Amino acid sequence: MTNYPQDFKELGEPYNGASWLYLKLEMQDVLDANQIFRDGFEGEKFTKYMFVIGEDGCGGYFFISTNENSGKVYTINHETSDFDLYSKKEKDYDWTHPRMMAAKSLQDYENDVRNMLQSFEKDRLENEEE
Repeated sequence: MTNYPQDFKELGEPYNGASWLYLKLEMQDVLDANQIFRDGFEGEKFTKYMFVIGEDGCGGYFFISTNENSGKVYTINHETSDFDLYSKKEKDYDWTHPRMMAAKSLQDYENDVRNMLQSFEKDRLENEEE
């Protein structure tokens, strides 16, 4: 997780570390984010097999499952009311629900973040020209 391509890391730097938000690049950031969920997030704890790999800085988090080999990236997004998918009985989210899917693979997730950052860069350069 800490070995993303250098060009990818640098791409996010002009945007207040946007790539640092979407993909955790430092091991301490990874550990800190996961501790939040182990202690309870928004009053809810969930299974230990979901592992935080990133966040969007606005309350959305991205996870991989250590219980499967699918490579899928999952999300909890408080802005789209994913908290309604939390079962107090099961003490976990319904990770099979389509709203919980962020990407079909880590590579797809990295590509999505890269595309977003490239779009930011394009907009920034266009605004500089005006």
